[in-house]
Amino acid sequence: MTEDRFKVGDKVSFYNGIRRVVARVVEDRGRIGVNGRQIFTIEVDVEGDQPSRFELPAERLSRPQAAA
Repeated sequence: MTEDRFKVGDKVSFYNGIRRVVARVVEDRGRIGVNGRQIFTIEVDVEGDQPSRFELPAERLSRPQAAA
């Protein structure tokens, strides 16, 4: 079994259409996806609104790039 790439509290990024979004991991759901894919619950802060939470597989997530 491979080492987990992300843990609760990590910042992650993913593409939403053509826009890269930064979020925070709030739950590791484990390897419950199709063919044992690891699923994470992430939270995206929405300005002026409640944070949005949803689940994505680990392969859709990456570490956010540092600002230049």
